[in-house]
Amino acid sequence: MKLQRLGSRNQLAYVAIVGLFVLAAQTRSVWLQAAACALTGLVAVSWLTVAFDKGCRVGLQHGEFVVGAPAQTCFTVENASSRRSRPLVVRYWVESARPLVPEVAVYVDPIAAGGRAEVRATVEPVARGEGEGRWSVERIGAFGLVTLRHTRTTKEQVAVAPASARPVELPTHGGTAGTHGRVTAGLEVFGAREWRPGDAVRHVHWRSTARSGRLTVLERVEPVPGVLGVLIVGTAGHQQFEELLATAAATVEVATDKGVDCYAWLEQSSGGCVGQLSRGSWLVPFVRAEKAAFPSERGLTHLLAHVGRGGTLLLVAVPDTLPALHAVVADASAAAGVTVVELTDLT
Repeated sequence: MKLQRLGSRNQLAYVAIVGLFVLAAQTRSVWLQAAACALTGLVAVSWLTVAFDKGCRVGLQHGEFVVGAPAQTCFTVENASSRRSRPLVVRYWVESARPLVPEVAVYVDPIAAGGRAEVRATVEPVARGEGEGRWSVERIGAFGLVTLRHTRTTKEQVAVAPASARPVELPTHGGTAGTHGRVTAGLEVFGAREWRPGDAVRHVHWRSTARSGRLTVLERVEPVPGVLGVLIVGTAGHQQFEELLATAAATVEVATDKGVDCYAWLEQSSGGCVGQLSRGSWLVPFVRAEKAAFPSERGLTHLLAHVGRGGTLLLVAVPDTLPALHAVVADASAAAGVTVVELTDLT
């Protein structure tokens, strides 16, 4: 916790007092001396009101941050002291390399002893990325001449997801038992077998049952993509790169929801290489991509090994980077039996 005692009001009041005393000394004006003494007394009273105030407990909650989508921030203020609290100004912001979330500032009226209040504000993130959430509580003294400000850091890193986008349709293949596909009640018939306990009646093939005298069910297969790999190369802030990232994130979200194994790889100076993605971590590479460089030979080999033969590798890069990137991954992907798809061709 960091304590800042001098706010803009404090500094202005002190400058005014010094100015009045200097002017009174030069002009020998009694009125100016009286005004300076009066202002000093007001500042002292204002200071005492915040110095002896025990303050309030403030809690913070906010929704998921997504670029361009309004999110609510809720401050819970509780006055546990036996006195009425001072007016408060609560601010929330995210410290990061570039602006992600605009600062939120809310005013809280004085709260009675033992009272509680909730104040909500809406904020709209302007860029995706990660940062450190910080918030401050500023107590306002009498006459508004002195403020006392406490600054705190939230316990968790704040992640801002890419803007919402429409997912793209990836190449699919029919799955069979023992492959990446899933045998389900799909459209394409995979085979026939005897009925087993737990099979739905709607899957019974009555013609085969009548012909063989045994209950027979049809196994159908739902075409799904095999293992999906995502290779990210680009610099944060580039408009087209951000749009491609948003589309890739939406595509991976749909794939993970369907149970498809997904892997992502990005290399940058601060590290950040990512492996398998799950429903709880699918956003990680799309949030952390700041300056994703060309993959190293070891990194590309590692990614392709996880994608495996029959899988798909999605390249997320702007057009001026794609030729060189494709040349790097084409031979390695062909040897691994992986299909390379450039996202720019699908959008």
